Amino acid sequence: MILNQNNEPKIDFLVRLKAIPKIYTISAAVFIVLLISMLYLFFSPHQLKNNKFATFTVEQGDSYNRVLEQLKEQGIVESVTPLKVLGFILGADTKIKAGRYRIESGYSYVDLVAMLVDGEAERSMLVTLYSG
Repeated sequence: MILNQNNEPKIDFLVRLKAIPKIYTISAAVFIVLLISMLYLFFSPHQLKNNKFATFTVEQGDSYNRVLEQLKEQGIVESVTPLKVLGFILGADTKIKAGRYRIESGYSYVDLVAMLVDGEAERSMLVTLYSG
């Protein structure tokens, strides 16, 4: 046995590494799996059913949760839970803007939330034509 300066047994690095409780290893593994799952869910493309795009209107005063429920009712999103989590993380639940939005097929949840927060709505223009 090798002793250090205080006449205590010298513990090798590998022995210390083995002494790390398994709960830390399991916790780290679970964290990594959850992180990868969330990244995949938030950034993977979602396809619209039967359409290349969909239009969606957010009225002035609509809450974030109401907007998400309308997106689900119209079949634009399958589940609102990832969008609620993403909205909380990004602070988007208080920053959505009213407007009419064109949502292309292949959007990610991050794209959708960014569009609602940035206010990238379709622009409409009133044109008056006079005869003559």
